[in-house]
Amino acid sequence: MVRVSVDHGTAFDIAGQGIAREASLVLACERAAALAPGWDDAWRAASAGVASPA
Repeated sequence: MVRVSVDHGTAFDIAGQGIAREASLVLACERAAALAPGWDDAWRAASAGVASPA
């Protein structure tokens, strides 16, 4: 099992202000895909906007 997290936690201090950036979330997802066998293909398929193979 792989668990990753964004580096800013829940960021309640900026919630609802429209100033949050997704870079940390994207990096966490990329890291999880790289660490979990088989998920790299699913991540690439999702990033390309196509359904991942079953």
